[in-house]
Amino acid sequence: MLLEQADRNKLLSRSQALRSLLNGQELTDDLLFQLGFPPETPITCCLACILVLRGTAWNFQQPEHLSEFLKMVQSGYFSPQIQFHAINLEPNKLVLCFRADLPDEQCFQDEVVHGIEKLSLSMLQYYDIALYCALGRVCHTLADLKVSCEDALSAWKETLNP
Repeated sequence: MLLEQADRNKLLSRSQALRSLLNGQELTDDLLFQLGFPPETPITCCLACILVLRGTAWNFQQPEHLSEFLKMVQSGYFSPQIQFHAINLEPNKLVLCFRADLPDEQCFQDEVVHGIEKLSLSMLQYYDIALYCALGRVCHTLADLKVSCEDALSAWKETLNP
């Protein structure tokens, strides 16, 4: 019980830090620490993604639902070198922010897309939940995640909003 509460608190802290970053707060050492991401390197790649689940009982406004979903996603959908955090936008909509140190941004994007495809198939097959996604462009600093997120939101509004 205490371990679950500690995990939820860490998730909330990371979500708040990520929300601050996406709202334009300057990336400080303290914010980087709260995010739990390692320091940036010359080969850092980042990407924001809007993820929407249709037909889900998860309500991502509730921390325990978000925590449960993220634990499931962390168990094998994305390669181990890719890290991610999420913030909720609506009960069924998330922003996932991915980060990895890979020398090729196309390889990074392909890894993210592959993980999302696996997740989508699994959600449909096992839970009868449709997953929709819009990606932002790859950037090379955490500070630029805001731009990637804006790209993803724009793509969602223009082409994927069912």
